[in-house]
Amino acid sequence: MVDVNFFIGTYSTGGPYVPNARGKGIHSCTLNLKTGNIGEKHLYQDNSNSTYLCKDQEDHLFAVCDNFHEYGAVKAFRIAKDSSLELLSVQNTYGTSSCHVEYEEDSKRIFIASYANAQLSIHGFDGKRFPGEPQVLKFQGNGPNSQRQESAHIHQAIVSPDKKWVYTCDLGSDKVWLLENAKEKVSVKTGMTIPAGSGPRHLVFHPDLPLVYVFCELDASLITCAAEAASGILKWISQTNTLPSDFKGDPAGAAVRIHPGGGALYVSNRNHDSISVYSIAKDGTLSFFSNFSVRGKEPRNFNIDPTGQWLLCANQATHTVITFALDPETGLPTGITGSEFNCGSPVCILF
Repeated sequence: MVDVNFFIGTYSTGGPYVPNARGKGIHSCTLNLKTGNIGEKHLYQDNSNSTYLCKDQEDHLFAVCDNFHEYGAVKAFRIAKDSSLELLSVQNTYGTSSCHVEYEEDSKRIFIASYANAQLSIHGFDGKRFPGEPQVLKFQGNGPNSQRQESAHIHQAIVSPDKKWVYTCDLGSDKVWLLENAKEKVSVKTGMTIPAGSGPRHLVFHPDLPLVYVFCELDASLITCAAEAASGILKWISQTNTLPSDFKGDPAGAAVRIHPGGGALYVSNRNHDSISVYSIAKDGTLSFFSNFSVRGKEPRNFNIDPTGQWLLCANQATHTVITFALDPETGLPTGITGSEFNCGSPVCILF
C-alpha cells in the first residue's frame, strides 16, 4: 500500500472565531506513505462549516456543521469507492457552535457536542437517514475565567472503549461529565472536576490501560486520570504543562492524539503554533520528548495515518495541511517534513 485515503473538514463561512474562512467544503485526499505528499481526489463543495468528521465501518461519513449563533447540523454521507461523497441526510443539532462528532458502532448513535449553548445531542442513524428526533442534554456550570467560563461549554463527547460510558469535556465548568450509555437513553451520572481554570477540551483513552489523558485549552495542561472500570469514574493522577517554560502568550490547547502503536502522545497548541510530543511508558506514564513548529498558524487539529508513518497538521489560519514524518515503531517525530497542501481553513483531518 503506497497511498491511503483521508478527508479534510473546513470552515467555509466566516464567523466570530474564524474571521477569514476560506474553505470550500470537505476534501477527499490521498497521502503517499513514501513521500508524505498529499493529493486531492474530490471536493464536496459545501458552505456549512464541516468542523469535525467521523465515520462508521460501513462507508458512511458524518460531519458536524457549525452555524455559529444559529443551530448547527449533522450530515450523513455515503463514501463511494472513489472516495467521493454523496449526501444522504441532514438533522438539526439544536446546539450552537456545534464542534465535535462521535459515532458509536454498537448502538448506531452519533454524539454531537455544541460549545456555545452547552448541549449534547444524540442522533440515531439507520444507514440512510436520521430517524426521529435526537435526544438533547443540557449542561450548566461555570469557572473562574470570567471571559471563557461564564457558563458551561461542551467541547467533546467520546464513548469509552467498553461502550458503557460517554465522557463529555466541559471547558466552561472545568468538568468531565460521565454519562451512562444505556440502550434506551443516555443519562448523566456525575460531573468529575478538573483543576479550576484549566478548561478541559478533548480527551483520549490509552489503547490498553484504564487511563485517560485530558487536554485542557485554557492552560494547555495535560491531565492523566485513572478510569475505574466498574463505575467509569476518573481519578486524577498527574498534570503537566505542555508549553515551553519561556512561552509568555495565552495558552490555547487544541487537539490530542495517541500514535496507532500506543508509544507516543501528541498535543497541539494554537497560540504557540506547535505540537508537543510525549513518549508513553508501559505503565502509561508520559515523558516529554520534543516540541516542534507546525510551520503554520493555529493548528486546530491533526491526525496520524493508520500505519503510523506520518502526522498531518491542519493549520487553520494559514490555510495549509503539513505532513511530518514519524518513526512507525516508536511514534516519535524524525524531524523530517513532507509536503504542504494548500487548503482553505482546515479544521479536521479524518483517516
